[in-house]
Amino acid sequence: MAKISVERFHLFPTLFYKVKLPLPHEEMAEDLIKYHNDNTEEHQTAHNFDFQREFIDHIRHFSNFKKACIDLAAQYCKDQGWQVSKDKMIFGAWSNVHTKAGTQHGWHIHPRCIVSGTYYLRRENGASGIAFLRPDYQGLMHHPFPQKVNGSVPDTAMHDKDFEPEPGEMLMWPSHVNHKVPKQLNDGPNRISISWNVDYNR
Repeated sequence: MAKISVERFHLFPTLFYKVKLPLPHEEMAEDLIKYHNDNTEEHQTAHNFDFQREFIDHIRHFSNFKKACIDLAAQYCKDQGWQVSKDKMIFGAWSNVHTKAGTQHGWHIHPRCIVSGTYYLRRENGASGIAFLRPDYQGLMHHPFPQKVNGSVPDTAMHDKDFEPEPGEMLMWPSHVNHKVPKQLNDGPNRISISWNVDYNR
């Protein structure tokens, strides 16, 4: 029998960005703590967007942050080969201030959006990061056990992936990817971030 020829290739890869934003992230964290202390009872994700608009636009350096996100989202779409209309862009952001041990945010996606991201202003004292679920996980009938190849488990075998971003780092991903915030281990304003979505009127 002739030698079998095998061509290896991957389809439908998932593109992530990890970005280091040159912004005074601790000043932004201090502003968010103050506004949450003055205006909210629970220090977790603030999903009341009408309320968010009352203050998040006014924290220090937010305008530079917003511009960076919009520009990066446009670059992300270009890297993906997605045709979008930049002049019809929709941007929305909200804050996440976790101050109590045990708080978490379960698996979820961001529907009706294209690109999502989270900018980490503070993450210290054992604060959790973020976890992502492989996009096809829920469609698999059986979930093969990952195993190491050449000393490490390849991305194609992972069921999920944890990240522990540093303060000042931002992660970006396609909005359909399931993700969660694992349980916080300690009390205190240890995990402070701003999350956002971008969509385009097509």
